[in-house]
Amino acid sequence: MDSLLVSLRKYRPRENSDPLENFVTEAFAWLLRSSSEISDSLFNLINENLDVPLAQPESVITISTQENFSGKFPDMVMKWDGIVIVFEHKVWAELHENQLSSYRNYIKDNSIDNRIILITANVSQHGQNPDAA
Repeated sequence: MDSLLVSLRKYRPRENSDPLENFVTEAFAWLLRSSSEISDSLFNLINENLDVPLAQPESVITISTQENFSGKFPDMVMKWDGIVIVFEHKVWAELHENQLSSYRNYIKDNSIDNRIILITANVSQHGQNPDAA
């Protein structure tokens, strides 16, 4: 099992840097990797909010953070059976210009099925047409 403290250590506050968003992402990913009950609940919640539900995982779900999508780094990625879910987490910041479309362009060529999930502190941050927010 991976260590929560080791994962969070690299995101300590520094001068001119507030890594809160990355800190929250690492803690969330750790929870999902540590508890199948939590990851199953998240999967079900996501499916309830999608127009076309995802196929139930038949293999182990892998969860990674800061994965390199040709120079773009989404916060979190879940993968199984050729399915990719990209998560972008925003605490109070806004999305960068075309942020979600750059992720979508990358995953459309690297998966059978995919979704973009946006998790934010406020509904006013729900932009750029995610599959669920």
